[in-house]
Amino acid sequence: MGLVYTIARLAAKCDACYTTDMGMYIRQDEQRSKLQEKIAADLRAKSAAKANGAGGDFEAPKLDGAEDAGIVENTHTSSPILLATWLIVGAAAVGTIIFLVIQSS
Repeated sequence: MGLVYTIARLAAKCDACYTTDMGMYIRQDEQRSKLQEKIAADLRAKSAAKANGAGGDFEAPKLDGAEDAGIVENTHTSSPILLATWLIVGAAAVGTIIFLVIQSS
């Protein structure tokens, strides 16, 4: 029990603990690295530019729902044959269940 307590104390005091795969666990209360700060600043600048209408790298399409309804025209892919197929499969399933119930009694 003393060994487990000692290992737990050492792990708690450790600022950065290394794994066997040479990865590094960093405490959650550590400050951001310079690279993380730079990336965060770049993302904030892009977000501010997009919010101000600068557009950024691309323009999103303006969809209003009325003029763009033509997008979904003629996209219906089911057919009456598919309905008939599902009805046959359903009838076969019900028939099989009835057959098994009759045979088990």
